[in-house]
Amino acid sequence: MNGLTDRFQEFANNWLDGETETDLVPMSNIKQVPMSFFVGTLDEVCPHKTAMKYIPQIQSKTNYIDVKGKTHGYFASHANDEWFMTNLIE
Repeated sequence: MNGLTDRFQEFANNWLDGETETDLVPMSNIKQVPMSFFVGTLDEVCPHKTAMKYIPQIQSKTNYIDVKGKTHGYFASHANDEWFMTNLIE
């Protein structure tokens, strides 16, 4: 997901050269792999409303957990705390 362009797309190899749009990845093609998502309610990279736009398009079983009051940085620095690990294991 590219939060800057609001597109679920292939990786842009030449982003710094101005290639900001690549081929879209159709979320509805995901039909067999169950997926769980931790969604930061204050995430500035993949905003909560963006995650809620794309998760329902997935055709396989999905589950999402709101990470209340957390930004994208939480997942790099604190996503090993007791709350996260308990929810991950469940």
